[in-house]
Amino acid sequence: MGEMNDISKAVSHAVDNATDSAHDAAHSLSLAANRASRMVSEKGEQLMHAQSRMTKSCQGFVQERPLTTVGIALAAGVVLGWLLQTKR
Repeated sequence: MGEMNDISKAVSHAVDNATDSAHDAAHSLSLAANRASRMVSEKGEQLMHAQSRMTKSCQGFVQERPLTTVGIALAAGVVLGWLLQTKR
């Protein structure tokens, strides 16, 4: 009977240790996921601000130099058309 109690205590202790380890691992993963989520959110905000700045910059360029903008668009269209034509 004493041997059975020893085995039961050992199994109970092992289960408790495994449970504690699983809880610790889940907590660590939760913290890491929260940190990653915050970082992604911050980077998203930074990208949105960068996009806004670039849009304003492009709008200013188009308003200041409309003919240059049309020329650039035309040249890009010609080059793109040539590249697509040579791929066939």
